[in-house]
Amino acid sequence: MASPCVQFSVALKLRAASTRGESTASRSGVERGSTGGRRTRIVVRAASSIPDGVSMTRNGKKRVVITGLGVVTAHGNDVDDFYAKLLAGESAISPITEWTPHTDQGTVIAGEIKGFDPEEFMTKKMARRVDPFIAYQIVAAKKALQSAGIPFAKGEEMDAMVDKTRAGCLIGSAMGGLHSFTAATENCVKEFNGENPSWIGHKKMNPFCIPFAITNMGSALTAMDLGFMGPNYSISSACASGNFCILNSVDHIRNGEADLMLAGASDAAVLPSGMGGFSAVKALSKRNDDPTAASRPWDKGRDGFVWARAPASSCSSLWNTRWVGARLPSRRCWEGLTAATRTT
Repeated sequence: MASPCVQFSVALKLRAASTRGESTASRSGVERGSTGGRRTRIVVRAASSIPDGVSMTRNGKKRVVITGLGVVTAHGNDVDDFYAKLLAGESAISPITEWTPHTDQGTVIAGEIKGFDPEEFMTKKMARRVDPFIAYQIVAAKKALQSAGIPFAKGEEMDAMVDKTRAGCLIGSAMGGLHSFTAATENCVKEFNGENPSWIGHKKMNPFCIPFAITNMGSALTAMDLGFMGPNYSISSACASGNFCILNSVDHIRNGEADLMLAGASDAAVLPSGMGGFSAVKALSKRNDDPTAASRPWDKGRDGFVWARAPASSCSSLWNTRWVGARLPSRRCWEGLTAATRTT
């Protein structure tokens, strides 16, 4: 299906050189006519048909759409169910059960992913081996492909639908494999002699503690699992990591560097070191007696935010005739990158 012809005109003020009269410059697809040397009207007409059926936005950019979504959250792993609970105002915050908080821990509530089941998306052995943020990320990414109607298992069926050389992964993380790093640190310091710790060396450390701790490993392992060979890296920008990954994925598609991108972010830092760090700066809510009402942004009685695990991925694709009549979760409309600072 050809995209409707786009026609628009722009009036520009041009400062003509005194030695030049009427503007006679011309370019392919552009018509110029002088109206006195200082104001030129430029009329740009789009081609009647777009190559390969690719749709364009009103400002002439390639249209990029979200063709699939996948989540692994404290509210469950189903996108529709997750969204319905959000609309209903249902909270997933509850007392921490994975470990016993210290008596001095000011905050003992969080959004835990309880009973995580990788289902058919990865083996339970692999899920136990890697850091939780990586396991969640791989499952969410494959769910996004499944939502888009694209096979997530290697084989002829996937090869028939996806050019793996033009499919990439850009999945970020704010804190990376904090579980792996914390466990490795604890294995370094196991014995105490009075007030001084006894360093027992690296022999009991997991040899994969560094690879599983760095933020880009989730995106890398996802690509290795799927066989994607397009753009692959991660962005770490605190709570905005996922948004930045989505925006950069859109640019990769528009620049012709990829046709499909898995984008999003994942974090799994509900553990003593993660919670303790935020508690030390008094950033977490202490509304332990009412966990479901603890997260209340913009509320007068807000006393901090609530920590939770929330990996999510989206499958971004270049809009073409393949998506005509398809149920698309969303399309990207605009973006904004700003820096805001406040001193109190």
